Amino acid sequence: MKNATLSVLLLLALGMSWVGVAAAQADDETETGDAPSEPADSAAPEEAPPSEGVEAPVEEAPVEEAPVEEPVEEAPPPVEEAPVEEAATTGLAAPSEEAAGETSEESTEEASGEAAEEEEAPEPEPIPWRNTFFNYNNQVSTNSFWRGAQLSYNPLWQMQFSVVPRWYPGTGGFLRANLGFSLEVTDTDSNALNREPLLNDLIVDYVHPIDLGEGFLLMPMARVTVPLSRSSLAAQRYLQLAGQLTAIKIIPEAGNLTLALLGRYAYWFAGSNVVLSDTPQPDYCPSNSIAQTTGGGVLAPDSPPATCGQFGGFTTTRHTVLAGLSATMTPIGAFSINLSAFLFLTYGHDLAPAYVDVATSEAPVRFDDGSPTHWQNYTYVSLSIAYQFTSWLNISFGIQNSGNVAAVYDPSGNLYNPLFTPDTQLFLTATVTIDELYSELSGAGDEGLTPEQRQRRQQGLASGQRVGGTF
Repeated sequence: MKNATLSVLLLLALGMSWVGVAAAQADDETETGDAPSEPADSAAPEEAPPSEGVEAPVEEAPVEEAPVEEPVEEAPPPVEEAPVEEAATTGLAAPSEEAAGETSEESTEEASGEAAEEEEAPEPEPIPWRNTFFNYNNQVSTNSFWRGAQLSYNPLWQMQFSVVPRWYPGTGGFLRANLGFSLEVTDTDSNALNREPLLNDLIVDYVHPIDLGEGFLLMPMARVTVPLSRSSLAAQRYLQLAGQLTAIKIIPEAGNLTLALLGRYAYWFAGSNVVLSDTPQPDYCPSNSIAQTTGGGVLAPDSPPATCGQFGGFTTTRHTVLAGLSATMTPIGAFSINLSAFLFLTYGHDLAPAYVDVATSEAPVRFDDGSPTHWQNYTYVSLSIAYQFTSWLNISFGIQNSGNVAAVYDPSGNLYNPLFTPDTQLFLTATVTIDELYSELSGAGDEGLTPEQRQRRQQGLASGQRVGGTF
């Protein structure tokens, strides 16, 4: 019993000492701030069976005290704990800040995009002189390549330069002018004007397109022509007024086909019914003064001859009626095909009475105008292909039945072939859209037009080559 009592007392003493050590350790850990990491260690001895815990606390107590002292030495510096807290804060808070930043950036971009769209809604005003063209054309007669095609070899190589400016005054239409000159590289038929630049007549149009919907357009046009060419000046022309109406149908399903049907009437105001030259012509200058007639057939004996400077036997054109059809197709990309056919019905001035000296009469014999008609018919037909290399450069190559107009009938009264005539020519034309070139050089960008739109604007929907005078 004594041994049992001593054993119990010894166990109680050891238990009390262990409890004191554990309490002191708990107080130290509370002061150092490492309490959260130690509950598992302190709970382990409590969960151990009492029978096995008799020796375990005695042996393991020094081991458990060592960890208690290490946190005490490392815990005071807040540097080690601060990174842990900061890391936790960064790990939790950073995603929300980034998400908020992305959201704010997206909302800012959306708001700025909407603001930009609102600001860009009113498109910049286009330049008023858009669709202004410069044309450089070379045309060569087909007979130039075949010497045997003519009894007398007469080659022709002609160059043409023209500027076609436009101006949009804000009325829904536009003003268009056409001024150019031609130069024959080969010898001319008369050899009098070899390689001399010859001006064309100046043409000024006002065009007002009307959109009828469903691909239909109407383009009424008013024209004024100022005579600047040698032929018009020689014909004593003052001014030409003309009106034109063009009906257009655009068919995208048929290879972007554009059909243009036009009609035009023009009238020349002139001071002479024939072409006159400064040099007297032997065929029309009689040796003596010829009495001319005035109104009512009354003779005016000593009046000067009116036909002394007449050049040629034809009267000049007074009325012109034009009908034509132009078809342009853009089947592949910037590649286009054009077919144009025009019929010119011209009415010349009446002939003045002619006086002829005869041996049987002292007075010259008078011959009045006995022409059955003063109508003369001409055509212009061309077939060409073109390619839009850039927004401002177009190159076209084609064939035409004449450089200006071709007669309908040959000298024998037979009809000419519509395309192949004695004056048939091949042509190569470079067209520069000046405003598009300006926009590209200035960095403003182009209008984003399709190739068929550019082709239609370049052609004016229906036009042909023009040299010298105007019908």
